[in-house]
Amino acid sequence: MEKFKSFITEAKEEKYKLLILSHDDPFDPNETGPMVRKKASELGIEVYLAEFSGMYMEDKGKDQLVYSFPVDDKGQVELPGMKDDAEYDKPFRINPEDTLIMARGIGSTVKTGNLSWRVACLNLESQGYTLINPVICHDICNDKWYNQIVFQQNDIRTPNTVLVRHSEGAEDAAERLGNKFPMILKTAVGSRGVGVIWIESLKSLHSVIQLLHREDEFVDVLLQEYIKTDYDVRVIIAAGEILGAIKRPVVGDDFRSNVSQGSEPVSHELTEREAQESLRAAESVQGQVVGVDFIPAKNRDKESPYFIEVNSTPGLMGIEAVLSKSAAKPLIKGKGRSITKEILNLYKDRSLWTKSVNTSGVHEKFKHKTLGELVGTMDTGNSADGSVIHADSYEISGKSLTLKLNGKTLTTNYLGDYTSITGAGEEVRPQIKLDLEFNGKLYKGLPFTVDDRSGKSTLLMNKDFLIKANLIINPEKDYTFD
Repeated sequence: MEKFKSFITEAKEEKYKLLILSHDDPFDPNETGPMVRKKASELGIEVYLAEFSGMYMEDKGKDQLVYSFPVDDKGQVELPGMKDDAEYDKPFRINPEDTLIMARGIGSTVKTGNLSWRVACLNLESQGYTLINPVICHDICNDKWYNQIVFQQNDIRTPNTVLVRHSEGAEDAAERLGNKFPMILKTAVGSRGVGVIWIESLKSLHSVIQLLHREDEFVDVLLQEYIKTDYDVRVIIAAGEILGAIKRPVVGDDFRSNVSQGSEPVSHELTEREAQESLRAAESVQGQVVGVDFIPAKNRDKESPYFIEVNSTPGLMGIEAVLSKSAAKPLIKGKGRSITKEILNLYKDRSLWTKSVNTSGVHEKFKHKTLGELVGTMDTGNSADGSVIHADSYEISGKSLTLKLNGKTLTTNYLGDYTSITGAGEEVRPQIKLDLEFNGKLYKGLPFTVDDRSGKSTLLMNKDFLIKANLIINPEKDYTFD
């Protein structure tokens, strides 16, 4: 990810819109989605909570309209056929430049179908929207094995973990962990402590894996060393800043500490080492707003904790309630605070709005309604106010310019002349605007100057377009997009 805005503007605090994509019951005050909506409204942020399964989007020029079916008082979407008079709510108008998207539920494979969530969010990213969190972060965090690999690649301390593909591999997996029982077994996909099992022997390991594969032959199973602890820690991080931490005691005789399993959290003061390593863990998964979970080391000041996972859709209700009553230092600012509002206020700074980067080749294909397919050179050194298009010939008549290219003719508005600084000196070129399709998206009103580029690519795209399309250039590649 790159903070494109920071390259071209100073950080500015501006009002923005917030679109929450969620499966949370909009009437349940104990759900994160409705709580965020309430806090955003209190801050004067125009906000809309969309139930994903009953939502669609419509392009309106540079904007999009988000429609969502209403939800009944039980949190159920009133889809057509369920109720004859079901209609969409009033549409919510969004734009990549003024709308922040909070995507919650992308990892809820069982409930929602992860694929549709992922495709929808990828589509929004490709259009230049800032998502908290980006899809790559959800991909990493929603697969515990993927999360472990990323931790290992970034030298982040984590309990020893092995992947078990089938029951026949159970003995080898246990041996790789030193046959030190008890062990912890986890399904790669799962949350809130579901799919986390206590394993006391090789026999029980075989049995559990066989049972899991009987239910789902493709399920990925992780075996992890057990680290005895009285509590674990959840750290909330937003935009590279630690906002707070809570301690979650182990529940009775259970080994799990999830709030959903009955753990009652309290505020927690991080050591400097814990704070630094938590920030590294969040950065490793490319997270914007995440919950980082770890088991503390015995020597908390000098040793790194054992990181369990990073949650890309952390529930904020629990930590909001705990920290609103706490005045612990140095990470907690005092009683009555709202972490949710602090997160929302952080993103008034547009330099924090990150867009997912697309990697472009040196050359790429564009389409124009009249001129057809055009090849463009992606030029990071072109800082002119417009890109350049080749013309076999052109004529200017009043406020119109007619150019001929590859046997095709286009007449468009003539916007005046532009003086371009080239290696050969100053050149005066006529200016026009074109609508071009690139990578499945229509870019309207792109500024161009007209020139003779015989023997070169038809288009020379400038730096402004690269920023608009969120592109970085791989000089070793041509045509990375279809």
